[in-house]
Amino acid sequence: MNSRSIVLPVLILALAAAAAHAGGRARIVSVEAPRQVAAGAAFDVAFTVRPEVGRRNIEPTVIAQCGDQTVTVAAASVGSRNRYRATLKLPRAGSWTVKVNSSYCQTVMDPVAIRATAAKGAVAS
Repeated sequence: MNSRSIVLPVLILALAAAAAHAGGRARIVSVEAPRQVAAGAAFDVAFTVRPEVGRRNIEPTVIAQCGDQTVTVAAASVGSRNRYRATLKLPRAGSWTVKVNSSYCQTVMDPVAIRATAAKGAVAS
């Protein structure tokens, strides 16, 4: 048995273990967001990211969708471990679905529904 026949299986196992560790899932919990906002008004969405395996640098984004329109903003750490906040402005009235992309391979969360109402004095088009 030569050294290649030993090194190759060890290398394959090491690469497989690294690939498995690189992925993972994160659960988004304790989401705080209003259920209704005025279109165009700024509001905060706060949440906690719970990685299922270990702790990594997380750079989550918050994604809001209404029909074919999408708003994406970066969330910032708010000091508590795994706690983040993002400030959003929904540009038009409608029923928006808000979710978080944790930057892991898979993010587990129940989307949040937010209703954006027309701003007072806005003219319907």
